[in-house]
Amino acid sequence: MIEREPAPHEPPGIRPFAATIPPGALRAARALMGLTQTQAAGAIRISRASLAACETGSVDTTLKTIAALREFYQGRGIKFLGRTDWAQNVVHGSGAYWHYQAAVLRRLPLPKERNFSAARALLGLERREAADGAGLTSRQVGNLENGGSFTKKSHDCLRDFYVGRGVEFLSVLACHRFVGLGVRRASDEVSPPQSLWVNRGDHLFTRIPTVWKRNQYNWS
Repeated sequence: MIEREPAPHEPPGIRPFAATIPPGALRAARALMGLTQTQAAGAIRISRASLAACETGSVDTTLKTIAALREFYQGRGIKFLGRTDWAQNVVHGSGAYWHYQAAVLRRLPLPKERNFSAARALLGLERREAADGAGLTSRQVGNLENGGSFTKKSHDCLRDFYVGRGVEFLSVLACHRFVGLGVRRASDEVSPPQSLWVNRGDHLFTRIPTVWKRNQYNWS
């Protein structure tokens, strides 16, 4: 199922690049970094209310704040995806992912289980909503998002739920395995970056889209 995200609110006649970052992509970027709204707002030196306004698409959003968010995330290796169709007022293929080479060069932590957190953030779902949709408990979803123990069945249920809701998991092939970098909304209008793979997993377990430690994987 392909869903298109409404274009961000902007003053009439003003269409700067910063304004084309939709709320879902901003939420996904924060989730990839593993930050709470309070932590992100503190790092950027804006109020939590201002950050929340950007992440919900509120009319109180300012271009200055969105630009500050973009600069913060991109400065740490996050890249934004999406193409705005101003005639239809929608953004095709919106999302966010880690720029692999930049993250490695700057010795930044790459996401592991955070792709699931980013997928939920992209869709704007609470953990309970994701759990209900995937037929899991909130605790199971939390384990999958935070690196706790999980089963292959619960992993596949959550992944299939997000894919069914139009989320694409993005990864790069490195050292003979797929490293999960981020997520985007599926789009027929906009292709993902050529260097990235879509909905691919570890070379041994092709349904797993993120990096994971084998000693965390519960086969029961």
